[in-house]
Amino acid sequence: MKTSFTVLAFVLGALSGLYNADAQNILEESRSVEDLIPVEMKFCMGSYRIGSHWLSEEELQAHVGDAVFYETYVGARKQYIAGAVTMGGGAGLIIAGSVITDAAGRSGANPSVTNAAVGVAAVCYMVGTLSLMTGIPFLAIGSGRLKWIARDYNKRQAPVSLDFGACPNGVGLCLKF
Repeated sequence: MKTSFTVLAFVLGALSGLYNADAQNILEESRSVEDLIPVEMKFCMGSYRIGSHWLSEEELQAHVGDAVFYETYVGARKQYIAGAVTMGGGAGLIIAGSVITDAAGRSGANPSVTNAAVGVAAVCYMVGTLSLMTGIPFLAIGSGRLKWIARDYNKRQAPVSLDFGACPNGVGLCLKF
């Protein structure tokens, strides 16, 4: 009995795989999935994607238009990268300061060398903290502007529809725009 269920599950799984492969071949032959199913543009991990396709800068420019690309994207991208680099540098300096402090504390070196190491570590802590605190707003504002581009694109792609049926407030006409 147990083996018959296993065999049945295996056969159904194989048939499902064949069906999905056949459906994929049909989609590839006729047109892309994005043409059949409207998919939103998303900004994640520093890049844009539509569905599962990651967009190059040229493709992004073609999708959003030259005005949005040059007025918003270029500046926002620079701001995002500057924030990430500044934050990374700040975190690196804080880690370097802690490594220097630890190394100075473990070595039984000359007190003047230890004092110099502690001074260098203090400078690393201060500059690192300042860099980290400066980088966070740059990264957040740049990321927000880059996400706005995707929201604007999605808003322009959304069709206006008038439906009769269930609405949040009951049954009636529902206008979506």
